[in-house]
Amino acid sequence: MRALPFPALWLAGLLVVSLSARAYDVPGWSNDSRVRQIVYASDAVVRIEAQRGFATHIALDPHEQIQVVAPGDRDGWQVVANRGDHDVYLKPQLAAHDSNLEIRTDKRSYSFDLVVLPLKARFANGDEMYRVTFVYRGEMKAHAQAETDAEVVSRRLAQSPAIRNTRYSMQAMLHSDDIAPTAAWDDGRFTYIRIPSNRRIPATFRVADNGTESVVDKHMEGDTIVVHEVAKRFVLRLGDEVVGIWNDAYDMDGVPPSDGTTVSGVKRVLRSRDDE
Repeated sequence: MRALPFPALWLAGLLVVSLSARAYDVPGWSNDSRVRQIVYASDAVVRIEAQRGFATHIALDPHEQIQVVAPGDRDGWQVVANRGDHDVYLKPQLAAHDSNLEIRTDKRSYSFDLVVLPLKARFANGDEMYRVTFVYRGEMKAHAQAETDAEVVSRRLAQSPAIRNTRYSMQAMLHSDDIAPTAAWDDGRFTYIRIPSNRRIPATFRVADNGTESVVDKHMEGDTIVVHEVAKRFVLRLGDEVVGIWNDAYDMDGVPPSDGTTVSGVKRVLRSRDDE
């Protein structure tokens, strides 16, 4: 028997809004200037630039309901909105002049400057707004935090496992060097068996105390076989080639998966359909 060699193992800046709120560019958002997205601020007045004969759609938070819509110029501006909805449609009439629009929902208040653009050739005025939507600071922060949390989890999951036990030995049968691992270790939950990437990957079996062999659950990470358990003994087989692997420091208890996972800092949460 010979011992295995083991080597030593968007967003805060976008929250600044002037008193006269303007649209800003959102990554992945429409490049068409006629479609705008505004960061909501309770003390800001949003400027809506519209052209006679063209409608503008103001889309509020889908989770809020309109209570009051009050245009300053009811005769010059056609305003369509339904109580309990979250969409407002407006269009300047021929006699329209610059005015304002106030909207109150069950959650927020909105103030708008309504500006009538001078008549130009059809579709030639690039200043008009066809659709205006809002993003909200709380949602932006939550989205940013969710992305940050996801990045942390992804980074931790990608980290190499913590090596807890490297006391492994092996015995290769005659003409079995082709499947002989170059290293083996465990983290208390999983066993890692490294096979050089230019070699064929053998089948892996757990050997019970009575000599019975059982197929194990496993997956590959690069050139390493990751066995989903820790055992006293494993055997690798490929045709007539056989290699035995012994865990010389076997711990029956291993490492319990606190928080549902063995990855430090990552907690597994079970969800049902009712959570969605």
